[in-house]
Amino acid sequence: MVTTAKILVSFIDLFNAWGLSPNDYCLCGEYGLKIQGYSVRVLRKKHYDFFVKKSRLPWSVLRGAESTVPPKDTRYFRSFQKLLGQLKIDPHFVPIPLLNIRAKDLKKKSRIFKIDSNHKLRIIRPIDQIKNYYYLLKTFDARRRYASEKIQRWGRSLLDVKRTAQRKKEAELIVWCLKVIGLINLKLKDFLAPKSFKNGLLYGTAVYPGRIKAKVRIIKKAADLLKVKKGEIIVAPFARTEFVRIINKVSGLLTDQGGTSSHAAILSREFKIPSIIGTRFATSIFKDGDVVEVDANKGVVRKIK
Repeated sequence: MVTTAKILVSFIDLFNAWGLSPNDYCLCGEYGLKIQGYSVRVLRKKHYDFFVKKSRLPWSVLRGAESTVPPKDTRYFRSFQKLLGQLKIDPHFVPIPLLNIRAKDLKKKSRIFKIDSNHKLRIIRPIDQIKNYYYLLKTFDARRRYASEKIQRWGRSLLDVKRTAQRKKEAELIVWCLKVIGLINLKLKDFLAPKSFKNGLLYGTAVYPGRIKAKVRIIKKAADLLKVKKGEIIVAPFARTEFVRIINKVSGLLTDQGGTSSHAAILSREFKIPSIIGTRFATSIFKDGDVVEVDANKGVVRKIK
């Protein structure tokens, strides 16, 4: 069994091989909170989030990108792909600076934790992670950049953090949890009706252009990736980093969620795959084996049979 500690050690070794120092990145998200003693349920197993200094990455990052992966056909990509294959994980590298986390602040807003006798890792402080949620929520349009499911997941994690903070009597953290939970509730109320499915056409945001006809493969869990056949169009609620393992097989990508700087958008542009994201309905309308036409020049999907 691959433990969390072993996975984190593998990431530390990977970052070192890329030339990053221990002060250039830190763990965040649910695993980071758990390691620091907060009773948080991990709602997406093996989804590891890291803040990484954009200036220290050995490849260029799209301006405004929410995540980044190494470019195809580079040694960085090959080592990254090998790690995904070995550990069956879904990492998410968030380039900083962010709204309230600058590269020079990373040391101040994180703590060093010993993972094993030879490895140490920075983990963002809980208060700074919660503040980061707050500033993200203040500025994004939930209809485009994040789906309601994502901010609901944040809300569930925050309730867990608040309960632990109450036991520890951490007043400032409790206040920030309540602020973010209140903002989440407001955003969910503003989440408008999804894009429509009219006259057999499904609409979304076109990211990488192209027009293709192919069979659909629905991806809702990691095991579904093993079923993907050459030339299929993968349809998923959102893109995971582990899609890299099968990305060379697929001819197109459709997602329910996401915006133009989402992980799905980055993958489709990097691998030059026609894609339409933010359709809201794709995984519920289509099923394995359906033949669809994806017009990623116009952002329209048509079911053929």
